[in-house]
Amino acid sequence: MGAFSYTDLVGVDLGKLSWAADDWSSMAAGLKRLRTEVYSGLLQLSDGADSVTKEFVRKTVKEVADLQMEAQSIASVLRDGHAELTRVQKRARELSAEARKGDPGRSAGPDPGLLVSDGPNGTVRVVEAFCGVEGTSQRTKDLM
Repeated sequence: MGAFSYTDLVGVDLGKLSWAADDWSSMAAGLKRLRTEVYSGLLQLSDGADSVTKEFVRKTVKEVADLQMEAQSIASVLRDGHAELTRVQKRARELSAEARKGDPGRSAGPDPGLLVSDGPNGTVRVVEAFCGVEGTSQRTKDLM
């Protein structure tokens, strides 16, 4: 897999990441219900019996509890990642739109529109949308 690019960032469907977080949340909720059922039913029955399965049931109850905690943790990481990527994607799109538009009404001379694209090795490249005879102004260079 290559480097994650600007085009990847602005074009990726982050809804799939949100769906994954929802699926893991559902899994955690199901495991929580199972943990409650196992604890209040199976574990109490095995505790009351003098059998070799008592230790096995205890370990199984612990495994279900551990799985539930892991599923909750994964859902949380996915949800946090989705929120952060959504924020970054939105900001990248806003900055790109602002750069494309430029500021044609600027009183000291118009700022040209800029093009934002993928650069090498996961970087972002910003260039003038059109070149003038005078060359690139210092202000445009600073904006870039």
